[in-house]
Amino acid sequence: MLRPLTSSLLALSMLSVMGCSDPEATCEPACRDGFACVRGACVSACNPACAAGERCTSDARCVSADLDANESASDARTTSDDTSSSSLDDAFSTVDAFGAASDDARGIDAYSSDAAIADCGFGSVLCSGSCVTPIAPELGVRTPTTGRYGMDFFDAGDLAIDPCTGTLGLAYAQQVMGSENDEVFFLILGPSLSATPIGPVRVTTAPGAAQSVSIAWANDRFFVFWSDPRHDTAPESCSRCDGALYVAAFDREGTQVLAETRLTTTPDIQLGGIVAAAHPSNGEVMVVWSQSDTRQLHAGIVAPDGTMRAEQIVSATTAPQYGSSPHVVWNDGWTIFYRHDDPDGGRPDYFHVRSLAGDGTLGPDLDLGVYGEQIALTSRGTGGHATITTGGGSGLALRLWDPSWTATTTLPITSGTFDGTRGLAFDGTSLFHTDGQLALSVVRRNGLGTETGRVVLTSDRDESLASELELTSMGGRLVVFWLHPDVAAGSIIHHRIQVLDAASVM
Repeated sequence: MLRPLTSSLLALSMLSVMGCSDPEATCEPACRDGFACVRGACVSACNPACAAGERCTSDARCVSADLDANESASDARTTSDDTSSSSLDDAFSTVDAFGAASDDARGIDAYSSDAAIADCGFGSVLCSGSCVTPIAPELGVRTPTTGRYGMDFFDAGDLAIDPCTGTLGLAYAQQVMGSENDEVFFLILGPSLSATPIGPVRVTTAPGAAQSVSIAWANDRFFVFWSDPRHDTAPESCSRCDGALYVAAFDREGTQVLAETRLTTTPDIQLGGIVAAAHPSNGEVMVVWSQSDTRQLHAGIVAPDGTMRAEQIVSATTAPQYGSSPHVVWNDGWTIFYRHDDPDGGRPDYFHVRSLAGDGTLGPDLDLGVYGEQIALTSRGTGGHATITTGGGSGLALRLWDPSWTATTTLPITSGTFDGTRGLAFDGTSLFHTDGQLALSVVRRNGLGTETGRVVLTSDRDESLASELELTSMGGRLVVFWLHPDVAAGSIIHHRIQVLDAASVM
């Protein structure tokens, strides 16, 4: 099927979606056939995106993918599409002001195999080849898991969200019925509170304690990363176990689309500290981990088929210093924020940062000259980054960093460190972070770092023990994730997810 689209409408559509004032910015290298250059990025020339089995031509027409690239337009089978001349605003009018989907909103096939390889810019996501406002899960509280100490207890875990449908993916390691095994499980929660969860699906069945689980959503799948000691000589009794990095992937309906794949093969290493972040459009994920053979942080870029490229050492400094505690976000390339430890106590632990381009090129290793423990990291788009860190044992500080990693603002935000975790997010205007001194709360701050609002999530006395906090800003909503202890019930732990309206933090 062929859908004609005039060049003037194409330009207007691109501008309305990208928020771009300079559609003539050049792209290097030049965009391939079927893509247009908008603000220096190659974006699909066809809007709406072509259907399955079609491709987009340079003059913004959808033709059969089997049609020879040199065949003229007059030879192609054409069918008029009444929706081709409608604006992109009309095309996505089924998404409300808070990013919630109506019955006609983007469905489960939101990504096409020909989706544009483009960065949509801060606050937008690529769905069906177009840059749109992300869809957030429904407002409310979810408590999807329960773990009992000594029986089926779980530790940590990680949450990812499909921004095209609002589907949540939760991955975690859990003890198997009082045994010495901890296996990886994966659970899907629909965007609606009333949706029936899918799973949990047991990802691994190997002996030993799986750990350090991380999850990322990329294009059409949830990537689940973890370490386990199945290759150790005594995987169920080792105290300093040899481990390897693994990945598996699932679609948003819980179907496994990538079998568990071993990514590292170095013998006799202890591996942990795994974090991951997705490329905004091409389906790849960067994963960072620590391993004992180099005493450093390593990174690699993983493709949808489980192959890893550009594996390299990130924290390349001489002994006795080594890298640890990484955080990673995408901000026009991956940003890795981490700590250099000194096990001999010769100097404090200083924060470092490196960039990693999509082609695998590492930027310089920058010593930021600030010491302590990092707690949280978020991107501020073209403004740079924000971090919450300890101040060398003196409580928590919020720092705003410009793109060159010069700290422009440093503000003390609390006298305690909670349990060493904080959620931190930016929505394009305000910063939000979690606080747990008196009650578990979300705090809003303006561009100068000044507190402008606060909302209490829960004043449960057990919340002083909450841990593994994460915070995501999406479509006008905030998604908070943490481990919720229930001491009165006998050391039971839950994963807790709460979605709230960002405007309610006031």
